[in-house]
Amino acid sequence: MLPLLLLIITSCRTHNNKSVNNTNCKDVKQIIEKIWSYDDKYQVYLIKDEDIPIFNEYKVCLYGKTEDIIVSILGEPNKKHNYTLTYYISTFCVQKPQKYCKEYNVFIDKNTKKVLKIHGSEYHVRY
Repeated sequence: MLPLLLLIITSCRTHNNKSVNNTNCKDVKQIIEKIWSYDDKYQVYLIKDEDIPIFNEYKVCLYGKTEDIIVSILGEPNKKHNYTLTYYISTFCVQKPQKYCKEYNVFIDKNTKKVLKIHGSEYHVRY
């Protein structure tokens, strides 16, 4: 039973680290700059649906970086709250009344001041 449990844990670790090992983090800034841009009119960040998997692959390269580095790569966030930087990636996020939003949240460790994770989400607001 113990060898089976060890095999499962090992394969989970390998699977979770697979994208980090296959991603060339040296080029992360250039790649994100190609697929990520700011729209001054709507005050949101633009990323095409087909580029979201690319961003999701490269976001692991931003883990452990400081807030200043994140801002230099992604730009100023739409919101800052409790060690979380929020980047709107849908124009619906800024429409009033807000009924729908797609965003990326960058979670910062309050002790080390470095990125713990980046999580994309979308939600519908019910009134």
